[in-house]
Amino acid sequence: DTFVIGIQNLYAKECKNAECNVELFWDDGTPFNFNGSSINEVTADSGMECFRLNIKRSKMKTRPCSVLGGGILCEYVCSGNSTREKVNCGTEPIPMEYYKVRDKFYKLMSTPNTDWSQANTLCSAQVGSHLPIIKDGADLSTLRNAFQFIT
Repeated sequence: DTFVIGIQNLYAKECKNAECNVELFWDDGTPFNFNGSSINEVTADSGMECFRLNIKRSKMKTRPCSVLGGGILCEYVCSGNSTREKVNCGTEPIPMEYYKVRDKFYKLMSTPNTDWSQANTLCSAQVGSHLPIIKDGADLSTLRNAFQFIT
């Protein structure tokens, strides 16, 4: 089962590239917000099973808007029940922040120049299963294909 997350660029007015205005949605029609901080951070909206992938506002000005950095989203099945919290996976607490999306926890790992073949290895080294999500240099016009959860 594959479902596509949505994306919305909140700084579209500052982008000269029309592709920055792409809007995607969850497969159930609810919007996904693309906010402005850092690509290696994932923040969750309180009370919502949704998360935001953040890109620094400065990068939106200095880099082509069609270029998105690479990364891997790892899926973790951990204890915990808040939208965003430190969780304990196994016998030792892991000093990373996890994010709940539709009853699953995720963490985005910053992996510049990562290709799909490296994704499984990188995530398998962590606790939990693996889930490749962002291919390095993904184009905003193809995010409907690039941003997928393979469940």
